[in-house]
This record gives sequence, C-alpha cells and structure tokens, in this order.
Amino acid sequence: MQGAAVGHVCYMNKVPFAIVRSISDDFKFNKAENYEEFKELAADRTVKALKKFIQMD
Repeated sequence: MQGAAVGHVCYMNKVPFAIVRSISDDFKFNKAENYEEFKELAADRTVKALKKFIQMD
C-alpha cells in the first residue's frame, strides 16, 4: 500500500518512479525465527537486482 501512495504522488507530479519490494520471510514455513536469516537474503537479492537494473541504461 505504501508503494501505491508513492506511485500516486509521483504520477500526479509527473515524476518517474519504480517500486521494489522484497519478502523477508520464508513463505514455505513462515516461521518468525527465520526473519534474521531471510532479511539478509532479501536485502542481498534486492541489491543484486537493482545493480542489474541500473546497468541496463
């Protein structure tokens, strides 16, 4: 929902934008104790994807 709010404001002000979201928990088991492990994995994968996206210019 936060992404939609950012998108709406950017659209209304004619500002280009992109929203990237990461999932930081284990969707298969959804255990709270896995949060620490998966937040690192989600952050690493997000950075990797953003680097590839930026290089596409």
